[in-house]
Amino acid sequence: GGGNAFGLEVDADGRVYSGHNGGGTRGFYYVQGGYYEKGTERKYGDVSNPYAFGLLPFMKHAATPRFSHALVKYEGDTLPERFKGKLISVDPLHQYLVLTQVNQLGSSFQTEDVGFPLKSTVLGSRPVAIYTGPDGGVYIADFYEEFIAHGQHYQGQIDPNSGRVYRLRGKDATPRKIEDLSQKSSRELLDLLKHPNEWHRRTALRLLGDRKDASVIPTLKQWIKENDGHLALEAFWALNLSQGFDDAVAEETLKHPHPMVRFWTVRLLGDDKVVSSHIGEQLIEAARNEPNAEVRGQLAATARRLPADLCLPLVEALSGYEADVDDPHQPLMLWLALESRSVSDREQVLALF
Repeated sequence: GGGNAFGLEVDADGRVYSGHNGGGTRGFYYVQGGYYEKGTERKYGDVSNPYAFGLLPFMKHAATPRFSHALVKYEGDTLPERFKGKLISVDPLHQYLVLTQVNQLGSSFQTEDVGFPLKSTVLGSRPVAIYTGPDGGVYIADFYEEFIAHGQHYQGQIDPNSGRVYRLRGKDATPRKIEDLSQKSSRELLDLLKHPNEWHRRTALRLLGDRKDASVIPTLKQWIKENDGHLALEAFWALNLSQGFDDAVAEETLKHPHPMVRFWTVRLLGDDKVVSSHIGEQLIEAARNEPNAEVRGQLAATARRLPADLCLPLVEALSGYEADVDDPHQPLMLWLALESRSVSDREQVLALF
């Protein structure tokens, strides 16, 4: 599903967002295996699972006109503090950018607009794409056409030369020379995982993943143990990309103080759709004692990917949290996990009740 979405954003913790071709929201936050609202019309087709019995909603927001197109979550290092950790959306219908605060809502999020970093009074101004650059600035592509409906486009009634690009930069930001990061050693790439601008961290992760240099594994394991903040998550991702993630690591990181390290441990353990009996016991124990709603959400998503002898005990453990009764995602995510085994493992599902 999703609201006929435009754009895709992955934040510094690995959460996935998109814009929305409608009003009343700034977009969607996506969880693994979710079925999402996709409009009241049937033109998008039925939900692929007839027993979903519900759809996950877009992020809760005050009434607002359509529509937020593409977006970024600003996690650079040169714009003022008021931008950091907030969504910046482009709205081509209203010729502006929107700055939006993101607040936790159980295992999901709700949003609140807090400003308009760019506004135009020119009808042709149509901001349609947005990215954070290596300099920490935010780059906006303005389509610059009076009409943005489909008809003028496929009839060729547009000017291919009128578009423009804008940059938002901090008043005191200084130019930054961007090196060819592929020329850096693996050890130098590790140091970039500490960089305050997400572009550098993400590029370093991609290059480490390309190299799969086993020599960095001991350092990454040490960083995960020594750090309880964001560096531990970057090191965890780098460890996985370097093929250093295994059951021994998972046993430690399932108990890590940083909730997103726990989240991503659970997420990665579900990739092969089977885990060892020992790790299965650790997952059940985690499900019984997890204080973080987002991590419980990922435990529910991963449960659906695992065999019944582990899926169903996870559902049982996660069903015991009173705090999740009114969660925007978790009751439905637990149902989807249970439903996934209701035919293939009917007797075990009945035994659960």
